[in-house]
Amino acid sequence: MEVTLSARHMQVPDGLKEFAAAKVEHLDRLFRDITKIEIKLDAADGGHRAQLIAHQRRGGAIIALSTAPDTRAAIDAVIEKMDHQLRKRKEILRERKKKGVKSPGEIIPEEMMGSGEIEEGEEEQA
Repeated sequence: MEVTLSARHMQVPDGLKEFAAAKVEHLDRLFRDITKIEIKLDAADGGHRAQLIAHQRRGGAIIALSTAPDTRAAIDAVIEKMDHQLRKRKEILRERKKKGVKSPGEIIPEEMMGSGEIEEGEEEQA
């Protein structure tokens, strides 16, 4: 997983880069379909804003945004929001998988197959 960090209206110290990278690693263990994560920081109007964009192998990007008085607090909040979104996405995918046919040998109820009887005038084809 590739992690990129960019900042606007501020300089990002190395300690903050390491802090953000360590927090993001948790998301990769949670949802393995993520290929790239972008963290965008902005310090304008007296507050700090963090935006996190998670790109998936299949599907669109998942975006979370948070504002806080401190940069580390904004990063923590945006990671928490992304964690919630990814858990929700993972649950949706699990539910979809449960509804599908589990294996080719699964028995199909008779209602779905029809009666299987041949009506008059029809011949069985071999």
